[in-house]
Amino acid sequence: MRTRWLAALVAPPATLVLALVAPHLAAASTRSPAVCAMSEVRGELGIAGDGAFEVSLQNMSRTSCRLSGYPRLDLIHGRTVVGTATPDALGGDGPPMRPGPTPGSSPTPDSGPVTLAPGGHAWLRVIYQSDSVDGAPCQAVDAVRIRVAHRRGSVRVPVSFRPCGGVGVTMFTPAL
Repeated sequence: MRTRWLAALVAPPATLVLALVAPHLAAASTRSPAVCAMSEVRGELGIAGDGAFEVSLQNMSRTSCRLSGYPRLDLIHGRTVVGTATPDALGGDGPPMRPGPTPGSSPTPDSGPVTLAPGGHAWLRVIYQSDSVDGAPCQAVDAVRIRVAHRRGSVRVPVSFRPCGGVGVTMFTPAL
C-alpha cells in the first residue's frame, strides 16, 4: 500500500489526474443506453398467422438504445384509435411466423430491457381473437401505433386484421 501512495506522489501531475479520472470514465461506459427515440425506430410487419402477427422494430440511429417492458399498442382504423392492446404475459403460442431477425424465446414478466445496437432488431407479438364467438362485430384495423413509456413519438406499422374481442401484446424481445 505504501508503494502505491509513494508512486502516486512521485508521478507527474498529468498521470495523477488520469488515474483519478479513469475510474469515473469506466463507470460511465457501463451505464445502460437511453430509451429508444421512436423517431429513430422503424417498424415492419411480419407474416400474419391466424390470430397473431409479429412486428420487428429496428434501431435506425447511430447509437445503441433500449426498449423494455410492454409497449403501448394502439389499434388504428383510418385516423381513429379503435382500441388498445393489453399486456399478454404468455406471449401467445407457437414459433415466430416470419423470416428475418429471429425472435428469442417468448418474453417472461421478469425479462429485462432489450438493448438495440445501431441497426439492431427487437420484436413484439400481437395476439387477437380472429373469430366472433358471441356474434359481436369484429373491428377493422389498418395500422398499429407503437409507443414506449417515458418517450414521445410513435411508430406506425400498416396492418390488415379484424380482431373480434380483446387484443394482447407481448413485451419487447431481442432478435437473435
